[in-house]
Amino acid sequence: NVQSITDASNIDKGSKIIIRALDKANHNTIDIKNYSSNAADNAYLIMAYNEAAYNKIIINDTLFGVASDKREGILSIIAGLSNNAHDNTLII
Repeated sequence: NVQSITDASNIDKGSKIIIRALDKANHNTIDIKNYSSNAADNAYLIMAYNEAAYNKIIINDTLFGVASDKREGILSIIAGLSNNAHDNTLII
């Protein structure tokens, strides 16, 4: 359980988890659960230059942008980004 940037005064900061490889990013998992972020910008990425395959991003019981009364913000989720991306899964 992680609670990220819970103070509303930090709303302008970002919350990010990025797995980045120069060649291949294969068989990685980002599992986010019981998580709360007040950040306006949230990014969760698995990426590589040549291949991103068989990666998973799992999001369960998670809140984003909770500091704003309007519940506004940016959420970027990419389970596989590369020149050759395949067999990647996003579970929400």
